[in-house]
Amino acid sequence: MSISRTAFHSRWSALHGGTEIKGAVKGWLAISYFLARGLNLIRVTPNAMTLIGVLLSAAMLQPIYLGFQDFSVAPAIILLVLSLIADGVDGSLA
Repeated sequence: MSISRTAFHSRWSALHGGTEIKGAVKGWLAISYFLARGLNLIRVTPNAMTLIGVLLSAAMLQPIYLGFQDFSVAPAIILLVLSLIADGVDGSLA
C-alpha cells in the first residue's frame, strides 16, 4: 500500500461523509491500515479478501448447524470476528 496513513485517514473520512476519526474508529483504522499494507505487499487483492470473508462466514455455519453439540460457541465467534476483519480490510485494500 503506497498510501500514507494520513492520506488513508483522509480518504476514509471523505468516503464516510466526513466522519471524524477518533476513538474506536481510529483504533480500527490503525489495525486495518497495518493489515492492508502487509496484505498488499504479498499481492492479496480486495476480491480475495472478500472471498476469504465469505468462506469464513460459511464455515461459521458448521457449528451453528450442528447445534453446538460437538462444538463450543467459541469457534463460531472466532470465525465471525475473522470474517468481520476480512470484510473491513477488503475495503482498506481497495
